[in-house]
Amino acid sequence: MTNTSVPVSQSVAGEFRVGRIFDRTLAIYKRNFPAFSLVALIASLPPLLLGAGAGDTAPMMAQSMVLGLVIMLVSVALALLSQAILVHAAFQDMRSRPVDLMESVNVALARLLPILGLAILSALGIAVGLMLFVIPGLILLTMWFVGVPVCMVEQLGPWQSLMRSTQLTKGHRWKLFGAILVVYVAAAIISQIITLVFTALAGFFIGLLAALAWNTVWGAFFATFVVVSYYELRSTKEGMDIEQIAAVFD
Repeated sequence: MTNTSVPVSQSVAGEFRVGRIFDRTLAIYKRNFPAFSLVALIASLPPLLLGAGAGDTAPMMAQSMVLGLVIMLVSVALALLSQAILVHAAFQDMRSRPVDLMESVNVALARLLPILGLAILSALGIAVGLMLFVIPGLILLTMWFVGVPVCMVEQLGPWQSLMRSTQLTKGHRWKLFGAILVVYVAAAIISQIITLVFTALAGFFIGLLAALAWNTVWGAFFATFVVVSYYELRSTKEGMDIEQIAAVFD
């Protein structure tokens, strides 16, 4: 596999560029579109089931709510596992190595418990922050943005991974926040347009399928975006090249 973008080893220490993150993310995703999309598709299926269930008027509301909660929990777990899988896969691509999804799955499963612990801590912290006039939650979201790659690559525990992410993002949070905001807002607008248009033209079920297709593309892109952001932060702040960072996977 040959990279067509600027080699990752050529990042300039002290220079953190959001544009370069977007360019590299798109290049990696295009080279691995089928594999990365498959991972994101599997993670997107539970939200589809939840949406389908919400469209029914079940007489037993208690059972419906319990089922919805179970699907949501499974959805969160699959989303985190898919992101962990794509951390390994994206790093293999950046090292110009073949992407083997089964290898990436095995690496992610080995870190599943720390990843789940990190998810619980970050979700609670961000949720509380959002309830406190929103801004604290957005700050934590930005500070902890690369927590999953840290947990995977640096083999740290949940809290240590969040603290390490806080350290890495320091000094670049405004740029990161701007990039995150652009990505989230654009994704939300496109999702609404796709769902409304396809639902109006072909009905509820086709609208859900269209939303699933978009969520698959968005999920894979966003997971790759997080990984590339992590690499760029370490390259910028620590002068690390891709082989030094990803050596843990050898």
